[in-house]
Formats: sequence, C-alpha cells, structure tokens
Amino acid sequence: MIQPKTDKNMVFTENDHEEDEAFDNANEKDFSTDRASDIQTNLSSLPKRKNSLGSNHGWFLSTDTVGGLHKLKEEGRAPIGYFDSYGNYFPSTLESDEIMPEHLTHYNLMGTLYSNLISLFSDRCDEVFVAADLLWYPILGNPKARISPDIMVIFGLPQFETGSYFQHQNSSIVPQVVFEILSEGNNKLEIRRKRKLYEYLGVEEYYEIDQLGVTPDIKIWIRNEKDEFVLQESWINFASPLLGITFKLHKGVRIECDDKRQKVELDIEEIVCYYSNGVPFTKITESINKIKETAIALEKSRKESQEKDFKLQKAEQTIQDKDSEIQEKDSKIQENEKALEEKDNVIKRLQDELAKSKNTQSQNP
Repeated sequence: MIQPKTDKNMVFTENDHEEDEAFDNANEKDFSTDRASDIQTNLSSLPKRKNSLGSNHGWFLSTDTVGGLHKLKEEGRAPIGYFDSYGNYFPSTLESDEIMPEHLTHYNLMGTLYSNLISLFSDRCDEVFVAADLLWYPILGNPKARISPDIMVIFGLPQFETGSYFQHQNSSIVPQVVFEILSEGNNKLEIRRKRKLYEYLGVEEYYEIDQLGVTPDIKIWIRNEKDEFVLQESWINFASPLLGITFKLHKGVRIECDDKRQKVELDIEEIVCYYSNGVPFTKITESINKIKETAIALEKSRKESQEKDFKLQKAEQTIQDKDSEIQEKDSKIQENEKALEEKDNVIKRLQDELAKSKNTQSQNP
C-alpha cells in the first residue's frame, strides 16, 4: 500500500516553489491519526467558489455534520449518508449541492468519459469500478476529509450502486486513475493543491483536462518507481498504462448563440479519446442523439405496428362479417332445402294417396 507523506505543519502557499518544498520535504510516516487532520487541513485550505446558483462549490461541504443534519431535518428529508461506529455522519454525494459541472463543455466531456469507461470495462464490471462526481472518503472517522473527483477508476472493486466511496469499507483501495476537468471557476493554486493531494493519497494516474482554453490541453501525471508523480512530456497519442486509452486533438465545430440569439457555428479544436483498438469514444451528445433517434424509430415502429394491427383487426372484422353473411345464406339455403323437402314429402304423400285411390276404384267398378 502506498504510504502518503504527512506533516502536521504542512501549509499550502501561493508560491509554487514553496508549495513543492512543503510537499517534497515532508517526512515519510505510516498511517496515523495525524493523517486525517493533515488531509482536512489541506482540503480546508482550498478556496471556495460560487456557482451560478450562488451555492458553495468546493471540495467538501461547507456545512458541518450537525448543520447538515439540521438542514435535512428542516427540509423534511431523511439522511441518506452513512453513520460510522463513532457516530460520525458521512453525507452522501446526493446531499451535496456543490458537486455539479460549471460549464456545459465540462458536463459533456465528463459524461463522455464516464459512459465510455463504463463501456470499456463492461466485461470486467465485477472487478473495475467507475464513478463520476462521487464523494470519496479516504479517512476512517473523519467525514470532513472528502474529495469529489470528476472521474475515478478503481481496479479491484465491482461496479456497484453507492452514494459515496468509503475507502476504509473497500479494503482501503485508493482510486488508481483520476480525471479532473477544469472549469472557469478553477484557479492555478487550487488545481496544484488538488494534484498534490491526489499524489499524496496514492493515485497512480492523474489527468488534468483543460477543454476551455484557446488550445485544449491535458496534463498527465504518472506515479513512478520512486512513488512520485511525473509529468508526461506530451499527451497527444499518449496511451494510459492502466486504461489503454489514447488522446488526440481534432478539429471540431461548436454551436453557440450570438447577441441576437442566432445559432453560430464556431471552428474549434477538441480533445478526442480513443479505445485501444483505434475506435473513438462516443460523445455523450451523440449517445443522447442516438437514444433520441432510437426512441423516434421505436415510436414510428410502434405507430406503424398499431396501424397494421388496426388494418388487421379491420380485415378480420370484414372477414367475420362476410362469414356471418355466408352463414346467414347457408342458413337460408338450409331452410329452403328443408321447405323443398317438406313439399316433396307432401307431393309424394298426395301421389301415394292418389295411387291408392285409383287402385280402390279399379277393384270396385
């Protein structure tokens, strides 16, 4: 198991050099009770930012455990998080109003990565766990020490439904791969702190994706034999050691609205991910369009089927009506035949009586 660096006096600074020194000069220690306070100190030092709704959007919930429970009680909702044996409450991801993409591009890319990674490991879902925007609790007994990577991949766990990832409940497995997609609200210091924290916790591959820049960029850090993150020289055509996926830069088109709310097509460069077999990831928007097309096709097929069923029912009704007419005609024919038979019987009887009468007269002249 990777042992994180700990230092009770570790303080993040805005100077990159001082920050690196703070991390690199920290002493190696085993896991201890100090680790929780170390991570909490580092997490709490991250700047808060506001999203468009005005709610806090940071790494961890701005309210404390008691405040969060009071809020749930006031709103008439039952807590859906987790209580440990010490009575600490760990809020679920669903109870956090901070975990949300800040930009549609952010959401689309995150959805694309998540859906395609799920597809990538569909035949290994019993041993690979993929999550998006899920609270990760790395410390036992400390509900405030929590992180929410945009995407994380965990080898050694099955895909399962959960509101949060509790590391101590899952053999203390650290997510091996983490993706962070930069948003307009991010700043340099915050991003460096996130990266350092992932390195500190033991993540093996860390991808920092900037899709909003003039030229999209990815910074990739891979853990080396010295247990340190190493920045890769280039991300284009880089193959992930654990995922096997690659990244390329393609020309694309983005549709936006101008001041007059008219649609405008903009030529852009965009990051495209590829499976190991060279097939590009299906964009979440394309998946949605395919779902819509499939739904439309199914609806069309359903209507056509209904029309065919209606025509078939109408034809069957026509056949039934004709059968009824034939049955009525058959019944009339049978009645006529019966009437003719009765007439024939009457005629035969009269003929017999007439013949009998003639015989009697011939015998008595």
